[in-house]
Amino acid sequence: MIASPGDVHRYRIAARDVILEWNSVHSVERSVVLVPVAWETHASPELGAQAQDLITNRVLEDCDLLIAIFWSRLGTRTSRADSGTVEEIQTHVAKGRPAMVYFCSAPIEQDADMKQFEQLKSFKRWCRENGLIWEFKDEYDFKHTLAQQLRIALRDNGHLKEIMATAGIQNAIAATAATVEEMTRRLADRNTPEARAERLTPPARELIVAAADPDHGTLLCTDTHDGGAGVAVKVGQRDFVGNSATRRDAARYKAAVQLLVTEGCLEPRGRGVIFEVTDLGFEVAAILKALE
Repeated sequence: MIASPGDVHRYRIAARDVILEWNSVHSVERSVVLVPVAWETHASPELGAQAQDLITNRVLEDCDLLIAIFWSRLGTRTSRADSGTVEEIQTHVAKGRPAMVYFCSAPIEQDADMKQFEQLKSFKRWCRENGLIWEFKDEYDFKHTLAQQLRIALRDNGHLKEIMATAGIQNAIAATAATVEEMTRRLADRNTPEARAERLTPPARELIVAAADPDHGTLLCTDTHDGGAGVAVKVGQRDFVGNSATRRDAARYKAAVQLLVTEGCLEPRGRGVIFEVTDLGFEVAAILKALE
């Protein structure tokens, strides 16, 4: 759970990024995926109860770890606590689950609500009396610190260790197999000629169709020194840039050549000035011509 008042939006995004980065490095090996949960992504509109009750009872209930972030505000008071974020922290901790609480030490804005700031300082004192908190200076400091301390929490906290071990044992074989199968399918889907054709920009499509003509099969891309756009992109006798083109036009066609190489449609020869159409390039060109 990512919990905070409304003045730390960018740090909420940073926390989500850190969690997703952990997944990219560790999820396959550990057979565990961390899901960043927040009220704005995991709650839905509903009447008949207080908004904070819905967040606490529905969203927070299934979370194993809470990351709280503060800067200049404590938040809006609820029926049970000094703010919604405070209620989430206290509810979470009361269930024996870990809460990592961070305070930004950057100067507050000139028009900040000082009453809120004083309430925040009071809550900060309460946190110090009930555990260990952490301060950070800026977004870089927060992301670096959270990434390191998230690994420590997952390694050392008893509640999280038990969950990680149980999940790893139950999901290792199934999750790994499913992940490999999905990645294989996605990779295969991305590598089809149809998928490559769809990813090409209009200039790249124009070039590969022209270069794949039976009378050509090659493309020339070279810098010129005659003024104008400063580059020539030719198929046969046709220069797709031309002397009247702008530098931006030239950049678009040079990027198109690079994209065609990346997608495996063109292959450089010699010093990389002449490009030959590959077998895949002919397939892509045929698909594009059929769509004309």
